Amino acid sequence: MKMKKLACMLLALTMAVGLFTGCGSEKDSGDTGKQDSQNDSSQDAPKDNTGDTNTPEESQNSGDDTYPNGLSKTEPVVLKLGIADQGNGTAQFDAALKLFQSMYPNVEIETTISADIETIVDTKINAGDDDDMFDLFWSYSRNPELIAAGALEPCEDIWDYEFNDTPGTKIRDLAPAGLVDATYYPGWPDGKEHVAIFPAMGTNYYGFFYNKALFEEKGWNQDPQTWQEFLDLCAAIKKDDVVPLISTGVYSYYLTYSLVLPKSFELAHEAGDIDAFTESFQNYGNDFYNNTYLTETWNKIGELGKLGYWHTGLAGMNHTQAQMQVLQGKAAMVASGTWIGNEMADSIPEGFEWGYMMIPFRETKDTPIYIGPAFANAGLVIWANKPETNKAWCKEFLRLMCDMSVQEGAAEGGGIPYIRTDFADNAEGMGLLHESARVSLRYIADHECISLAEKYKSIPSGASLAQAQQNYSENYVGMMMNEVNPETVLTECQALLDKAREGN
Repeated sequence: MKMKKLACMLLALTMAVGLFTGCGSEKDSGDTGKQDSQNDSSQDAPKDNTGDTNTPEESQNSGDDTYPNGLSKTEPVVLKLGIADQGNGTAQFDAALKLFQSMYPNVEIETTISADIETIVDTKINAGDDDDMFDLFWSYSRNPELIAAGALEPCEDIWDYEFNDTPGTKIRDLAPAGLVDATYYPGWPDGKEHVAIFPAMGTNYYGFFYNKALFEEKGWNQDPQTWQEFLDLCAAIKKDDVVPLISTGVYSYYLTYSLVLPKSFELAHEAGDIDAFTESFQNYGNDFYNNTYLTETWNKIGELGKLGYWHTGLAGMNHTQAQMQVLQGKAAMVASGTWIGNEMADSIPEGFEWGYMMIPFRETKDTPIYIGPAFANAGLVIWANKPETNKAWCKEFLRLMCDMSVQEGAAEGGGIPYIRTDFADNAEGMGLLHESARVSLRYIADHECISLAEKYKSIPSGASLAQAQQNYSENYVGMMMNEVNPETVLTECQALLDKAREGN
């Protein structure tokens, strides 16, 4: 497929927005540099919808001119890599590039690092030049469009590659529970589910972060178990002249993944209706917006606003400004992700200790606590219209990013929770995780939690879907502050979605 034709197709396809990691850092280097690269272990394996593929080790023999993965040692290769400089930083890429260089000197990687990598990718797509397009780049909000257009390379075969540093063990064997399945997405031209985004970035969790030292000083409850207990906590905080809650009003998805999405599932679970709710959600059903559980979730969020528990100035705040309110003791809890400690490292005052909780919307302790999307949505994608050799080397780079040394580099530099479960047995590696990551993992270990992965089986093709999403996000702050009726907004959004489901 030619890129000019693809660019035109993308303009006509509807966009399902999904941003699942921290926002870009306040700096935007836009730097483009060249780094040589290297790695060790896989080329394109035969693909099918089961993920049961032959790995390069099984299908290739290493000779004098080939690596053990079957790829040439002598053929010069140049890969273009687009990296997002976001809350997690770029330490994982730094570690991977250094290791790759030492292993594969014939492969050169040109890197572009930017806090606004999406704009750069858009520009390259619109330019219509496959040669200039990234081979491997940060996943972004237009992925559903790219998948539908056949512009991304399926990469589920990587799950069956063996770790470079743990021969005999496939990457899927050490993946966190549910991760492999969550990476498969529909909407491909062949009608099957494939993996587009390989989540070598690790697993981040959304939730509410606070100053543990302040909570202990004030005697505030750090582990409310039910909705009523949480209301009692907020009342106690407000009584001490501190604003209980804050979230960025500029980026609505912070609240979506910290509260709105997981809590609607939590309420459906408590009502014994989780299967039907999940089915409707994953298929953009006829009650996707105006269902009982999403309505109840927004009513509870609005109740927090009515009681004066949300920061009244959050509408114009970006994520770092909202997070600063907690660091300065002006707000008690902020909606964010496990990268917050790394993102705010230069601003953390002396004596500050990170704490983490998920706000319970459940009425009893018998219902599991649902946590915002944890994985499968953050990672790298491969541009399909590249030479097969380039795509094979891209998969090698993704394999190498799962090596323990690279995961340790990520933990030390960005505080990203691990992708491989044996990282938990690595005391030194766990010690490298930022405190904000450790406390979230501790919370999850101490509670019965379900990590929600946002996954859709089908996405409406009508242009009205984007209008529904825009109307929804534009009313976030109003619904939070109890100034807009959630039922009205959700009904309007459902009407637009219904049009999109009909292809309009």
